[in-house]
Amino acid sequence: MKYPLALLGEIVDIPRDAVSPENIQSGTTYVGLENITGDGAFSSVRTVESGDLASTKFLFTHRHILYGKLRPYLRKIARPNFGGICSTDILPILPGPRIDRDFLCHFLRLDTSVSFAESQSVGVNLPRISPHILATLPVPMPPMAEQRRIAAILDKADDLRQKRRTALQKLDSLTQSIFFDTFGEPAINPKKWPRALLGELLESGPQNGLYKPAEAYGEGIRILRIDAFYDGEVTDQSSLKRLRLTPEEISLYRLNEHDIVVNRVNSMEFLGKSALITNLGEDTVFESNMMRFRVGPEAMDPQYLIAFLQTSYIKA
Repeated sequence: MKYPLALLGEIVDIPRDAVSPENIQSGTTYVGLENITGDGAFSSVRTVESGDLASTKFLFTHRHILYGKLRPYLRKIARPNFGGICSTDILPILPGPRIDRDFLCHFLRLDTSVSFAESQSVGVNLPRISPHILATLPVPMPPMAEQRRIAAILDKADDLRQKRRTALQKLDSLTQSIFFDTFGEPAINPKKWPRALLGELLESGPQNGLYKPAEAYGEGIRILRIDAFYDGEVTDQSSLKRLRLTPEEISLYRLNEHDIVVNRVNSMEFLGKSALITNLGEDTVFESNMMRFRVGPEAMDPQYLIAFLQTSYIKA
């Protein structure tokens, strides 16, 4: 069903009410980009004391949506049930009377909305979208009752996904326990295995990936990004974006079977995340947020290494 459209700026307010460091009171709740997950949840949110923060922050309430404008493809978009202050890399969006907050939050997290924000971002290493450009995003406008019905369905779907993630986390803990039982806890090395520096085992790399502006995307060769792998493996090849590259660039950044990629820069939830490349099916390159390397087959089994890289020892 087609609904009338409105520009985001016509149905919300993006106030950016600033609080200077000297006016931040002790006990104020603070949210940084690192406190919003890619799933739209909050993680390790804390209160701050007067003098803890050295730069200006934005005010928000329980009625806002918090929208991470830095690297919008990370989907750091969440609905707080509390008020406080946030990093200036987060835009507090206040829905007006014509739009349901829950419906709008789900819409902002859709692939089409994220692609719009990504295509309109500026900055090579730290792409971000301005509030004025975000305000031009077209938003469908079902009747309010329909907005709430759609949001309720999507909230239930999110609950199911969260339960699945919890089950997978328990499975991951079991897998790590089996690893520790077999090889010993890496931090203390109780079985006294010989140790080597990772660099001594490498056949090639580490090599950082490539950066291309948003206008290069749309068709061409696939590119692996940090949202496409979890728990040591690429999870959904069908979701990989495509971009136009020269033959020389493809040759330099093409992923090979049994390469390992490690996320080298981003928020704490993604930093150090790694995957073993297998069965890609077609040529694929990798982006600048990660590095890739390859171990020599006579030095170490890559399946063992990727299991080792998933341990809490490495994450710490």
